[in-house]
Amino acid sequence: MYLSGLNAIIAMFLTKNVPYRNFLYPAMISGILIPDLDSLLVFIADFFLNISLVKNTTTHSLFSILIIYLSILIISELLKLKNGSNIAKGIILGIILHIFTDIIFWGQKIHLLWPLPIGTVEIINLPTINESIIKEISPFEFLFFRLYAWVLLNQTITNNIKFNKFSVYIQLWMKIELALFVLFIIAIQSLEINLYNLFFEIAYIFSLITAILFTCFMHKSLNLDLRN
Repeated sequence: MYLSGLNAIIAMFLTKNVPYRNFLYPAMISGILIPDLDSLLVFIADFFLNISLVKNTTTHSLFSILIIYLSILIISELLKLKNGSNIAKGIILGIILHIFTDIIFWGQKIHLLWPLPIGTVEIINLPTINESIIKEISPFEFLFFRLYAWVLLNQTITNNIKFNKFSVYIQLWMKIELALFVLFIIAIQSLEINLYNLFFEIAYIFSLITAILFTCFMHKSLNLDLRN
């Protein structure tokens, strides 16, 4: 399981313990979602290029973190973005937090030094979870995305941030995530595991990209110093 929606919610609450900088918080929440984009890379490589990629590699590597950080700083310099440094720090902080939770709390094996031919990093040697069990609980991914959307929308309302067209679309997104949850609960019983996994990956990638986009679109709802 990816638990991307849950990770985003965790990041929202953790920002209260991070010193406020303009655009740092929305960047941090985007950063905690970005590593799971490796599911898109794996899907494209496997489905379209017939290349086998391993998850938790490309977007979880220290080298990738360095490249992302330098790229944001260079782009910010070229575009004269005043808060480029805060955005870069926030995204990298989110990515590091994502990797930390993957290793410490979810017991995942991370290719931290990819593409070097060095083994994975792991703290807890957990037994491999049966695919059928993963299939049974995977629909809850969409409930976590819906919960993240609700928290984002609720923060907009609570802090009297002016509503815009994105708020309406978030409500639509919440309905879609709920529908996906129900559909995949039904699909558990009706689809064989390979076909189920294919449809799940497509729906999950859609949900993940949507979450990242709305995090950016609704940055005013996240770019708040609420510590006082």
